[in-house]
Amino acid sequence: NLPPHANFSYSPSKPTDLDMIIFNASSSYDSDGIIVNYTWDFGDGNISYGIIANHIYSDDGEYNVTLIVRDDDGSIDSIKKEIFIANVPPIANFSWQPINPKINETIYFNSTSYDLDGIIVNYTWNFGDGNISYGASVIHKYMKDGEYNVTLIVRDDDGSIDTKIFSVKIRKEKKMVGFEILLLVIAFLFLLYRKDKLTL
Repeated sequence: NLPPHANFSYSPSKPTDLDMIIFNASSSYDSDGIIVNYTWDFGDGNISYGIIANHIYSDDGEYNVTLIVRDDDGSIDSIKKEIFIANVPPIANFSWQPINPKINETIYFNSTSYDLDGIIVNYTWNFGDGNISYGASVIHKYMKDGEYNVTLIVRDDDGSIDTKIFSVKIRKEKKMVGFEILLLVIAFLFLLYRKDKLTL
């Protein structure tokens, strides 16, 4: 008996730990008979059977995938391929309130970042004025008006990072010129009133 020949391919070619990977053994063959069994060992403790098998890895890393084929005469062949499962990086994003902050006003920065295949373990904020803070939600005050580039860097539990930058404009406190003039007018009228009273 001529033994079978084991071979396989998989798709996608650069899978992540969120992808359903399709393993295909149709390139295996038996010259003098047929293959009656296909056994897959995915290298993470999971096994499957059939000419086509689907599998999702629960974590990123390198895995040895082994295919064992057996023909109708009981002969076997096997092939092992190393497959690299990539981590899906996190997505950084954030919002702040109030939207149009003023000098010395408390601004609440809130991360809306997420990681599809894990958790975010670090949030680093750079407020663009020399100050840095950490955490999913932070507060900050600016002492001068102007535009500041606020940067949020997030890192997930697999060490991947992502960055988001927004420009925050800090306004000067509006002076109530009209109100000040009104106070001057009232004070002037009061002085006139007192002067008239004293004259009488």
